Amino acid sequence: MWRTLLELWRAPFNAASFLIRSRLRWRRGTPPLPNEPKEALFDYLPPEQAQRCEQREKELRQRYRLETLHTASRRADYRENLYVLDALASVGDAIAATLPERVRVLDVGSKNFAYAYALERFFTWHGAAQPRTVEVDGVEIDGYGIYDNLHSRADYAHAHAERAGAGRVRYHVLDVLDWHRRPYEAITWFYPFLTRYPLLVWGLPLRHYRPRALLAHVLSLLAPNGVLVSLHQTSLERDRMRALLAEHDLAPTAVVPVRSRLVRHWRAGEDRWLLVTRRPAALPTDTER
Repeated sequence: MWRTLLELWRAPFNAASFLIRSRLRWRRGTPPLPNEPKEALFDYLPPEQAQRCEQREKELRQRYRLETLHTASRRADYRENLYVLDALASVGDAIAATLPERVRVLDVGSKNFAYAYALERFFTWHGAAQPRTVEVDGVEIDGYGIYDNLHSRADYAHAHAERAGAGRVRYHVLDVLDWHRRPYEAITWFYPFLTRYPLLVWGLPLRHYRPRALLAHVLSLLAPNGVLVSLHQTSLERDRMRALLAEHDLAPTAVVPVRSRLVRHWRAGEDRWLLVTRRPAALPTDTER
């Protein structure tokens, strides 16, 4: 009941504020990304759990060559990249099994793209004796939200993209339904809005609640045998995605829980799930349906 009331209250407010942000397109400029010390990185955990996370951090830093990020990032951003890498690594072989030497990656719903470094590092190095050539496009529909320091989400996203791979990692503010570059060997989609409530909490108008249209379009952007990696906040959304995939005669090849404690807000994500879905060679595009 209260979620219905929230929808009734938030929907018109979201529509108006999103229209203003989209028209204003505020950019203050690319901000610096200062470094913070990485000692006691997991001080929010009991000592034994913190020690396990410190060991995992060292493994991920070595495996994915994270030294540059380690010495030039905020603690929260570094932990977020570790979290994404830890999640992707849990199904890494299923993702990387058919990746070519040159990989184009699309990230849908990139927010401020703080995890861009993790995406570039994973697809460059996982399962590869020699580094792959990787290009990443991050697409975010609501890129002009303004922070307290008057920098926008897009300002920070461009800074994160430049640090991850200037010229090879790019950020675009637009609706992914208006994105038609293809094909991509891999698409990542973290926390798609498969129910109305999280979409409203994020601040989007209800008219952007289009899970079926979005999934159909995202699948059309995949190369034959390309892989879709989706991360979901709850088992309810996991099951919703599986049902939507079934409408395309698809089923995930891997479904795994994400139980990492590498971020401070780990308790809020104890029901998160990662799905890996591979597109077959013959799948109708959205324009063919």
